[in-house]
Amino acid sequence: MPMTAPNNAVPLLAFHDVSFAYPGGDHEVSRHLDFAIEPGSVTAVLGPNGAGKTTMLHLALGWLQPHTGQVAYEAKPVNAWGRRDLGRQMALVPQRENAAFEHTVLDYVLLGRTPHLDPLAMPGEADVVVALEAMARCGLATYTERAVNCLSGGEQQLVLLARALTQEPRLLLLDEPFSHLDLANKSRLLRVIRSLVEHGVTIMLTTHEPEIAAAIATHLILMREGQVRQTGPAREVLTSQHLSALYGIDVRVQEVDGSKVVLWC
Repeated sequence: MPMTAPNNAVPLLAFHDVSFAYPGGDHEVSRHLDFAIEPGSVTAVLGPNGAGKTTMLHLALGWLQPHTGQVAYEAKPVNAWGRRDLGRQMALVPQRENAAFEHTVLDYVLLGRTPHLDPLAMPGEADVVVALEAMARCGLATYTERAVNCLSGGEQQLVLLARALTQEPRLLLLDEPFSHLDLANKSRLLRVIRSLVEHGVTIMLTTHEPEIAAAIATHLILMREGQVRQTGPAREVLTSQHLSALYGIDVRVQEVDGSKVVLWC
């Protein structure tokens, strides 16, 4: 069943029967995607590698155009939004990104202010304040002059998060954001996500780690082979039966001290 916003409110993001194939591809990598993201929710898109999770995020951003169906942000087709306007609404934290130049961390994070600036304008003092606050939130307060290219994979992931927060988005999209982080930084990121939700930011993240979804998600989208298999509140969708079918192995979901724990072997 599609997820819908309560009391017939307009969903923040909605996919309406969306299908997509890459140019030259012999099959659709996304098929009949149909769901809605509620404002203020944390939606985890869960599925094995190759399920089409990243493609879904790129469709949400308007970077890819569906062959059939429509993606809408606040009931307006994504491709009808101007790029700068949409950049003030949505931000993406990709899995990885190679910096083309040897930026300092502060300069790189300041790139997130681009949608808020006039063409060719340089960031001002107020923009620097926003960037520094985002860096502090991500544990990067002392990294301002360090070179992005010299950071570890986990540190670079946090820099990408800080850059996205500097956009001040209403909808934050995160693509496998925990994959390069150690346990301490995973805990930090979970705290950041909870804080963002408390301040009105809606979160949509992809992951192949069910334990991450159990820890943070209010809603789940289960994907396999380009299709949505289940959607709904996390408490209903995160079950042994659904996860075992999703991954093709025996997965068990158990309650421990009031929280769900995912076990597999």
